Amino acid sequence: MGFESFDKVEEMYQADVEHLNAVASYVADSDHGDFLRDLADAWLLADPSDKRILFSAWAAIVSKYDLDKEFE
Repeated sequence: MGFESFDKVEEMYQADVEHLNAVASYVADSDHGDFLRDLADAWLLADPSDKRILFSAWAAIVSKYDLDKEFE
C-alpha cells in the first residue's frame, strides 16, 4: 500500500468522521433517550485518537437506530 492509498483511505475516514460529527450534534440536541444523547456527547468530546476507538461503535449505533435518516 503506497502513500496515495493511505491518503485516500484517510480522506474517506475523515469524511466519515465529519458526517458522524454532524449526526452526533443532531442527536445530542434531540429528544432521544439518555443513552443516545450521552453517546453522542462522548463522541463529540473525544479527541482524534479516542474517536478512532469509538468510530465503529458510534457508526454501528447510527446505523442501528437509523439516525442518518432522521438527520437528513
